[in-house]
Formats: sequence, structure tokens, C-alpha cells
Amino acid sequence: MKKLCLIYPNQRWQKDDINTVWDLNPVTLTLLASMVKDIIHVEILDAQFYNLTIGEFRSRIKTVFS
Repeated sequence: MKKLCLIYPNQRWQKDDINTVWDLNPVTLTLLASMVKDIIHVEILDAQFYNLTIGEFRSRIKTVFS
């Protein structure tokens, strides 16, 4: 079965000013996942919530697609 990873990026990767944040709602990813879950394996990775570093993010992506 094919795999799809939907990602919410960690805003700290691009800036140090945490007071200005993107207006992205992670619920959008769950809606997208629900639309295709019957035909493709879906993983959601919320790097912002878990405050992942870029290295941790790459490691999780490798795990999803291994």
C-alpha cells in the first residue's frame, strides 16, 4: 500500500520570533487524511506540537517510509 505523510512544520525552524506564528490549523491535515485513508496509508507528523528539530523530523520521516 502506498504511504502519505501529511506534515505540520515547526515554525521555529524558520524564525526566532515565536510571537508571530502561522495561522495553520492542524485539523486540516486530519480532514485531508480522512478523505484518502481508505486508499492509502496516512501518517500525520506535527513537528510544531512536538517541537522537533530538523534532525528529529528527518528521522521520523525515514521511519514512516521505511
